Amino acid sequence: MRIVNLLVILLMTVEIFGCKQEKPKSVIPENSEVVSTFPDGKPKLVKIFDVIQGQKVWVREIQFHKNGTKSMEGQISNGLREGEWISWYDDGKVWSKGSFRKGIRVGHGLVYYPNGQVQIDGYYENGERTGLWKSWDEHGKQISETDYTKSE
Repeated sequence: MRIVNLLVILLMTVEIFGCKQEKPKSVIPENSEVVSTFPDGKPKLVKIFDVIQGQKVWVREIQFHKNGTKSMEGQISNGLREGEWISWYDDGKVWSKGSFRKGIRVGHGLVYYPNGQVQIDGYYENGERTGLWKSWDEHGKQISETDYTKSE
């Protein structure tokens, strides 16, 4: 019986100490540059680069909240916002989603309340609101609807 108890203790010890805990991965990629920081030294703005045809090219941007969570992230092309950009509340929940082409808002845009409920839903064309825009209160009740369709 003593041998069984010792064997169980030995196996438990090996199991506990044998499990390697992974270090949390950094949210800052290796091919990046911290452009600005908060007073405590945590990153505020990070630019991510790729090497294209031998040149270091700025291709993505990540902004952070003071608590270290992402505030905003998206692609960059020729120094301008491009493609989908996402913003987050400091608790990590999505605040907004929108798209850009050559730095100008285009396509579908969404804004969320902290509880995840959609607040605003609409479309952009060449940086201007277009079509039907809707908004809701925090409980999901629609509170407005505005048509931004241009009349010819």
